[in-house]
Amino acid sequence: MTPELKELMDFACNAGSATFLRHGQLRPVYHLIKRDGESVVMGAPHPNKDLAVAMLKAYMQINDIVRYVMMSEAWVAKMGNVTEAEAEAVKHTAATKGLADHPGREEVLHFIGEDAEGVVQASRDIIRPANGKPTLGPLRMYQSSHAEGRMIGLLPRPAGAKLS
Repeated sequence: MTPELKELMDFACNAGSATFLRHGQLRPVYHLIKRDGESVVMGAPHPNKDLAVAMLKAYMQINDIVRYVMMSEAWVAKMGNVTEAEAEAVKHTAATKGLADHPGREEVLHFIGEDAEGVVQASRDIIRPANGKPTLGPLRMYQSSHAEGRMIGLLPRPAGAKLS
């Protein structure tokens, strides 16, 4: 992870967490950095996720975006010790129906950062008590050699380039 992406991730994780704790929710937000260093913050451009991704990719290419962080609430499936077939079934469910009804789902604040060097992700568990305001678990930041999902790979890349 480049120092610039680390700085942007740290800022976004702090700002997104503070917003969630203040309002009890976090709508999808994108913090984009242009090649000249100008910063742009925007909400999701469309409620349909596939259309939003297409619009974001076009915006990033037209506006010479070199780095971004996306932050939002998300459902994740914590799989622990599962077989490869079970993991593939969960991936298929996530891609086709989403995880909102998956029995092993957990709610998190999710942060995805990307630049020319690759992708980094972070998350904080959302803890919603029966009474009172929601709170957040500790921040977990992780890089993996394999990242996938509709909100990963939004930056323009040369043909054949792979994310790390």
